[in-house]
Amino acid sequence: MPKPETLPELRFEASAADVGDFDALASLHQWMAQDIGANNRISLHKSEARPSRGEMSGGFETITAITDQLISLANLALAYLTWRIASRATPDGTTSLQVRIEVNGANIEIASMTDDQLRELVERLNRGDFNNDFRTPRPE
Repeated sequence: MPKPETLPELRFEASAADVGDFDALASLHQWMAQDIGANNRISLHKSEARPSRGEMSGGFETITAITDQLISLANLALAYLTWRIASRATPDGTTSLQVRIEVNGANIEIASMTDDQLRELVERLNRGDFNNDFRTPRPE
């Protein structure tokens, strides 16, 4: 009997570079939670930061979303893009958050991508237009 094929683990992760980024990270988490809504193929988590001396709460420092479908990962990247456009923290659209996706062990940093590059990535994820290293297009 053949072994069932294991589904890939696809990950979206955003982290705060410093305490000043906690508000942006909280905003992104709220945006993504509303955007993915009832999609039971995506598991959204946040890790708490330790409070500094004198603080009651430390906020949180990482958002992690895990799925097993490329289209769900594309939706997460699109949610990040729309949040970034809506919040426009900087004129060029970039953010100080560290944001990446992981596909089968390959990490792709997306925080520094332009809006057009992110749109292209979302399209490629939707089409499954990648080879095993997930960074180069499949040959035609």
